[in-house]
Amino acid sequence: MKLYTNDNRFGFDVQSRLFFKIWECVVDEYLREFAYMASQATLNSSVSILHDNIDFSWGGFNDSMPNYIVESLEKVVAMKDANVEGFFNQVKEKLTQEMTNAYLDQSYI
Repeated sequence: MKLYTNDNRFGFDVQSRLFFKIWECVVDEYLREFAYMASQATLNSSVSILHDNIDFSWGGFNDSMPNYIVESLEKVVAMKDANVEGFFNQVKEKLTQEMTNAYLDQSYI
């Protein structure tokens, strides 16, 4: 499923790219337990951000796929009202550490 939008400005400036990277990681963290249960039933999903859309993908071979899609979208929508500050802080710390480590890596010639 592609959610087309022109207001995300992804790829046009650093702030929007960083915002969507953090948002994508927070969604992954928020859905981690749900995704684990789905993986036990051979179902999977992913969210990716492109310059003009947000791409939601689901996969697997199971007759409960329609329920899985509906429930995963409901969980993403429910994030709006959920307390995701803990997930945000975890993601922020992880990304800060990754960026610091990338900066400190030895250059390739």
